[in-house]
Amino acid sequence: SHDSSSSPSSFKDVLEAALASSETGAAAGTATYLAPSLFNHSCDPNVDVAWTSGDVSLTLRTRTEIPRGDELTICYTDAHASMDARRKALEHAYGFECGCPRCVEESS
Repeated sequence: SHDSSSSPSSFKDVLEAALASSETGAAAGTATYLAPSLFNHSCDPNVDVAWTSGDVSLTLRTRTEIPRGDELTICYTDAHASMDARRKALEHAYGFECGCPRCVEESS
């Protein structure tokens, strides 16, 4: 059997590294949140996602007034990156090529 506590990348080590990077503001990672996990992607989203409390709290804020019935979208990657970089990141992380209105316009 494998003793994970002796592994250089044991869960404890990973957790401690994540906590340390969180304290310095250098944290990066992934998480699943129920409501935002239902949002589709757009490179020009109508909802911004922010972690403003320094913890796992998530704030969602609309960019403009959104008519009832319109889809809420968030950006799954860096919206400031080039179209090619955004598409590459989305293909790698999520397995799709973006066809949002912004990418369609930028590719014409």
